Amino acid sequence: MNFFKTALRIDFQEASLDDEQFMQEYFNLNLSKINDRWKKLSFKTDFTEGERLLFELILKLREDIKGLEQRILSENSLLELEQKANLCGVNFENLQLLETCLKQNQIYYGRFELNRSKIALFFEALDEKTAKIIKIKNEDKQEYDAFVVQMQREMIKTLKGNDNE
Repeated sequence: MNFFKTALRIDFQEASLDDEQFMQEYFNLNLSKINDRWKKLSFKTDFTEGERLLFELILKLREDIKGLEQRILSENSLLELEQKANLCGVNFENLQLLETCLKQNQIYYGRFELNRSKIALFFEALDEKTAKIIKIKNEDKQEYDAFVVQMQREMIKTLKGNDNE
């Protein structure tokens, strides 16, 4: 497996896919991603330049308000997860932890922050440091995949920079 270097902090805990408390938090996080749907629909609509500017301004304000609201609510209502670790590597399907703290074949519920959004997911430990993502919401998966692509591009730039020396 190829991993792209990163430095994210993940909170996690042993879980199962049918654990009600974890599933409730999983589904409640990032409900505000409805703005993405509005943005996609707006590309199919003919706006005048002024209307488009106004529409984008309203969406931006809505995103900011939802972001603040989500931070206030999530800071007060997130489950206290038992373990914390650093992610040192990511790829599209897997996570690599810096610390040795997973139990092979155990399922975990976890979350980490990415671009001011909390990403909630379930993963299964492949070994003590490596895990496979087994459940993640589509909206979160798109954001996560975009992050992985960004890490991949940065690695390529670094490698190209080293070749020029």
